[in-house]
Amino acid sequence: MVRDDRQKFVASALSARRRFLEMLEGPNAQQTQALVLEQCITRNASTAFANDHGFASIRDIDAYRKAVPIRHYDELEPWIERAASGEPKVLTKEDPVRFWKTTGTTSKSKKIPVTPSALARGSESFLVLTGTQLHHHPELSLRPDAILACHLSPKTIKEYLGNGRFPYCSTTEIPIEVKPGKEGFFPPWLMPLQEVSEDDSERLYFLLCFAALHELQAITCLHPSRLQTVVSVLAESSGRIIEELRNGTVLGKRMREPRPHRAKELEAILSKSGSLRPCDIWPSLRLTSAWSGSYISRYMSVIEGGYGADFLAMPSISSECFMTMTVDRDRTGQPLNMRGAVFEFAPSNEPVRPDTRTFLFDELEQGATYEIILTTFGGLYRYAMCDIFRVIGKVGSVPRLEYLGRRAVCDLTGEKLAEEQVADSVGALLAELGIEGTIFTVCGIQDPGSGRRPHYVIVLEGKEDAVPALLARGGDISRSLDARFRAVNSRYELKRNFKDLEEVVVEIVEPGTFRRYRELLASRGMPAGQIKDKILHPAGATVLTDLLACGGRPRA
Repeated sequence: MVRDDRQKFVASALSARRRFLEMLEGPNAQQTQALVLEQCITRNASTAFANDHGFASIRDIDAYRKAVPIRHYDELEPWIERAASGEPKVLTKEDPVRFWKTTGTTSKSKKIPVTPSALARGSESFLVLTGTQLHHHPELSLRPDAILACHLSPKTIKEYLGNGRFPYCSTTEIPIEVKPGKEGFFPPWLMPLQEVSEDDSERLYFLLCFAALHELQAITCLHPSRLQTVVSVLAESSGRIIEELRNGTVLGKRMREPRPHRAKELEAILSKSGSLRPCDIWPSLRLTSAWSGSYISRYMSVIEGGYGADFLAMPSISSECFMTMTVDRDRTGQPLNMRGAVFEFAPSNEPVRPDTRTFLFDELEQGATYEIILTTFGGLYRYAMCDIFRVIGKVGSVPRLEYLGRRAVCDLTGEKLAEEQVADSVGALLAELGIEGTIFTVCGIQDPGSGRRPHYVIVLEGKEDAVPALLARGGDISRSLDARFRAVNSRYELKRNFKDLEEVVVEIVEPGTFRRYRELLASRGMPAGQIKDKILHPAGATVLTDLLACGGRPRA
């Protein structure tokens, strides 16, 4: 019965992928977006938000844009808080079933309302993604233990909203509920994981140790930094994992039969190479998958060297919706997810205001960068995401979008240095120097009490063999990056000429620093599976202090 159910699921996933690809062709895309808008408007015409904005008279996207101003989260928050308190029909006719808690990487945690319609659309998007993964790797359909989703970390829900009506948790920490008869759809490590302590580093080790006796064929996560963390954890825990295999334990608790022969095999690899890689433990690995975009080159050397498997980009997924959808092997960008939400686009070089002119997907220019404005089935109307994308091509009639990062602008002295300018400048420089696998972040530093003028600090973590070159070329990197910032931002050049800003400072840190910094963030309560290596920190003094504490400066 389980096998029959799995076959039906595979057929449904492949069928969903075919329907999605058809949706990208010709007029289908425009018709799909028009239908999504109609559904969001007509289904919620009796809500408080609809009454305030005249939904009854809205017939098309132009009328919608005139009636509803663009808002950021803080401006939508009064309606969201009313819904979260339990008041009915505030944003949507449907009552929310839960609220997603965002990681709060750029601000306080948000409450993202989730309705049954939003859940259904998310499930549909997940089915399309699964269809693409199975299209490229049909072997993944054979067993429930073939895929390790190492970003999932189900935990007991601790917060409820609306007098206990609405669970409030992150998307990666929601508890797993297995219906009777459906146990065969879930990997055997997922349910026991819910009983493990709250320590995220221990939970990741539990996943890796438990899965070490299974023939994994795919390892997936959200941000690719998680794939790097897996490599580091295995390297540091190789001996411990071997001993647990020998004893039949996980975290010291007996959970399976001892496997001395398997332990001996891995011990031989460890004695020869000094550490275990994912491809050593799971030689049948065929696929790795993570978010992609402008930063993926920083992680590809680790992925290729540690996993030895194909890489298939994950869609750009937020707590609000799937914004893009994976359809092919392109590592940089994927097409817009046409049924996920109503999508509008604002030029990224302009501030987003309530009346900012927006463009529809078929009006976007090749090579241009935009911030996405969303209307979702959860009741976020013309919501400014602060996520920036670049148009890099088309799939059918739909733009292929490359994720660049959050709309972050650092304004220490009026220079307004944007995150995409930093990403492009640093990426080009590292490629020119032949050290593309280097992880980096840039911190804006403004400390009047120190007696120093405001400046930017770039923190660089290279692989072991790249550290000497980084140390030797620190001055060149500083001058070259400063010149690139001048070239892409005239206000930065002006402020440097006025000596309002000092030259960029370079800090080289030892390998493993960013991984330890992520663990520090997780220990402070951020969901480990969603932590990102941010490119630009406008108020970066604390981040810089933490990074330097997490990894000392390497010796030449």
